[in-house]
Amino acid sequence: MMMLRRTIAAAVLAASITIPLIAQKPGKLAGLQLGRGIKAERAFEQAIDGLQHALNLRPDQVSQLRSLLDTRRLELQALPQKTDKKSLRQLKEQGNANRAERKNARQALQAAREQAQAVQERFLTNFRGILTPDQLTIYDAMVNAANHMGSFRALGLIDGAGEKAGKVQLRQSQPR
Repeated sequence: MMMLRRTIAAAVLAASITIPLIAQKPGKLAGLQLGRGIKAERAFEQAIDGLQHALNLRPDQVSQLRSLLDTRRLELQALPQKTDKKSLRQLKEQGNANRAERKNARQALQAAREQAQAVQERFLTNFRGILTPDQLTIYDAMVNAANHMGSFRALGLIDGAGEKAGKVQLRQSQPR
């Protein structure tokens, strides 16, 4: 029973560090890969190391993960860059923009979002494809735990100081 608690605690800890980076909107993680700074590159490498440790990835799986991340970055970079909320807002603010132009801009923004979502879904499918059944079980548990982090924070089950430092610390419950 104690081993199960430690395994769950380790999975939650690893999930809190790695899953948020991996599961972020694709553009944010792609920014890390572009090397926009030493800190970003370090965070990216730490995320990969954390995932490698949490899932016990073999070196060939880490190479495949890096390849998948590069492919995703390139696919996202190939998407139209001019369709964003800011340009749509500017178009709305222009008095001379007609409804058709605004409609086209909204449709282009929606299409870009759908394309980015398709890239992300393909990445996740391919990532799951490189994992062993045991690794998939751990990964799914980590994703599930990451999806509940907000609840843990709201209930004070995770120390806030560790969260800011990029580490999550589970509070030990006091015996009654």
